[in-house]
Order: sequence, then structure tokens, then C-alpha cells
Amino acid sequence: MGDFLHGIQINEDDSGPRPIAGSNSAIIGLVGTAASSELKANQVILIAGSRKDVEKYGLAISKSESPSDDSASKLPPVATEPESVAGAESSANAKKKSERKATESAAPVMAADEVPVPDSFKKDSLPYALAGILDQTSALIVVIKAESDADTHIKAAIDRLKSAESVVHQCPRILVAPGFSDNSGIRDKLAEVAGIVRGVAVVDAVDSEAYTEALTDIAGDTAGGKPGISDPRVYAVYPPLTVAVDAETTIDEPASARVAGVIARSDAQRGFWYSPSNQPVKGIVGTKYPIDFALDNVNSTANRLNGGKVATIIQQNGYRLWGNRSTATDAKWQFISVRRTADLINDALLRSHLWALDRNITSTYVADVTEGVNAYLRYLKNIGAIINGRCWADPADNTPDRIQQGKVVFSFDFTPPYPAEHIVFNSRLVNDYLVEVFA
Repeated sequence: MGDFLHGIQINEDDSGPRPIAGSNSAIIGLVGTAASSELKANQVILIAGSRKDVEKYGLAISKSESPSDDSASKLPPVATEPESVAGAESSANAKKKSERKATESAAPVMAADEVPVPDSFKKDSLPYALAGILDQTSALIVVIKAESDADTHIKAAIDRLKSAESVVHQCPRILVAPGFSDNSGIRDKLAEVAGIVRGVAVVDAVDSEAYTEALTDIAGDTAGGKPGISDPRVYAVYPPLTVAVDAETTIDEPASARVAGVIARSDAQRGFWYSPSNQPVKGIVGTKYPIDFALDNVNSTANRLNGGKVATIIQQNGYRLWGNRSTATDAKWQFISVRRTADLINDALLRSHLWALDRNITSTYVADVTEGVNAYLRYLKNIGAIINGRCWADPADNTPDRIQQGKVVFSFDFTPPYPAEHIVFNSRLVNDYLVEVFA
């Protein structure tokens, strides 16, 4: 009578595909220094897109009028609100243009009221980087304060990004160390950690008036024995940006922080599968060195930089980030959006299949996993993140001896969308339509 029941019984079947959730691609990982903050060295904190959070942690820009001899690391305050920046743009640019016309040299003449960022920026980089990022978007920012501006301390702070998720429950995907990433050792460390977290590193090319030096810095110089950067996760940018302090004063700062903000904004508004190129860079009044540009000029500075795998900032209906390519030499991964699309799909599948580990390998199990992945790929196709894709379990990869060892193999493929980097219009003058005059 053990199975006797006068009633209703429910048997729950736990088989079936599981939904797959994507990861947040727009989380920035920021490393730097902060002279006035009481944060501990290598402490991981999360700024939830709020300037109030920045102030709470003592990471806001100092409001002093100018740095004193006793605090050389303090810079004049950078305007963080778009309104104040817009008001300064016309006067600052007009002064720059008039002074540049006064010389026959191609090199820009720094205006008398333009205050370049001194080396002491390295001792207080986080406030300026945070202001630049938040000018672009209210991003989630994982922040780590380094013990000092020494390379070893910056690298140690970057290394902490690997375990940041265990502390703040957010995994940084866009890594930056403004003021330090023009150093090859710092770049290598950023690239290393980017590979571990499946992210990208936005780095600054060398700060030089000659754009050719920026190209050599990134691409290398075979004749000179200088190695280049070849990494699909590294997105290089040049030159530094000019930011308004007030209507008459500007400072220059590394571009990488604001570019990271642009990428995060593009992800949030459009999706990780879009290239961040051709998106506005907010809160600036210019670039430290002029970048000439025309849409059809292959010899423009902007085009030469892009051809050398260096993104830049152009003036075209406002200042815009310009450049689709990572530093990869492998053409398969040359577009930064392709690398990021692959990363986010791979990460979503990894994070969503914890349930599948340690279950019995049966035909139902294989079908559940396969259908779950295919459902996710169909979703990505519907939103435009991929052209198409599919998942399958190949019997050749799942032989009895492998299954006996507890190993099961699923394969999947996909095709990402590619950015329209080069558009061609074929123009032809004809007289065919003249017949319409007397039609």
C-alpha cells in the first residue's frame, strides 16, 4: 500500500533547455592614483555612475584655483558639466586658431591660457579620469587606487582587476589606466588582465606632437628594433584631449578615460556588437595636437592613424571617436567590435551552464544544452548582435571513451556583424535622362 494515494500527484520533470543571460559589457575597470583620497592601496570599490559616489570616496577634482608649490600634483579643476564645457568651446578654439595662423610651422602653438597636464597628473589621475568617464555616461566603474605612481604599484593595482568581481560583484570589461598606459609594461599588464576577464584595454599612444611617433609607438619599428603591439584586445588612441577649466583656461589630459566612457555609452545605448567609432566624445574643446580629417582623404592624419591601428578624435559635427580597429595583426580579429562580440557570447555561455556541470550525460541532457544555446543564438540574431549561429554536439567529438571520462563536447559557430568602415559610391555622369526634358 506504499504507492496508494487517494488524491492528485505531481511529478516534476527537470529536463529542458535553460535560458542564457548575457553579461554587462559596459563596466569600466579604472586604475590610477589619488593624492587626496583616503582609499587604501589596491582597495576595490564600485562607482555606480554617480558623481556623489566620486565625492564620497574623496575622488572629486580639487576646487582650488591653481596648484600651489606645496601641492604640485593638484591641477586646475576640470569642468564636468556639459553646459560649462560648451560655453568655453568657442572662445578657447578661437584663441587657438588665431595663434596657429601666426606661424608657418605645422606644429600647433599652445595658447597662453592653455595649461598642459604636468607629470604630477600621474600622482592624482583618478579624479580626472572619473570626471572624463562620467562626462560620457553614468557607467559602472570598478576603481582601484594604486599605492603610488611607480610602475610596479600600477601593475599590482591592474592585477587586482582580475578578482574585482569577487569584491564588488561586477566584472570590468573596459580596462584603462590613464596617464600610465603609454608605458609598454603597463600596456602589457592591461592586455594580460583583459584576456582573463574577456575585456579590452584602452591605451594611450605616446604623447608626441608628431603623429608618426604615435604610429611607431603602436605598430613598432622593425628597423629600429622596437616591437609593436599585436593584440585584438588592445584599442590604442591618440592624441591627448583638451578640456575646459573655464571660459579662458584649458588643460590637456590622456584620451583613454573618455574613450572608455564612449565605449560604455555605446554598449548601453546600442549594444556591445557595435563599433564605438563615430560616436561623440563629450566634455572636450579640442585635441592637444590638431588632427586633420576629410571623409575622402586617404592622406589625412586621421586616416593614417587609423591605418596604423590607432584610433583618434576628429572634428566632424562635434568631436568624435574615430577608429574601428584593435592593434591585432590577424585580420580575423582586426575590428574591436568582433573581438568583443565573441567575448560576450563566450562569457554568457560559460556563466549560464553551471547547472549543466556534474549532471548525467544522456540524450536528454545533450538536447537540453544544445537547444538552450541555439535559443540564445536565435535571440542574438533577432536583436542584430549576430548574423546567425548554431550549436550542435558532434558524435565524432563525443566517443564512448570520452564520455566514460566525464567529458562532453558541444560546438557552436556564429557570424558577427562588421562595421561599414569603407563606403564606396560609384558616380557616373550620363545624358540618358535628357529625354525627360521634352517628355
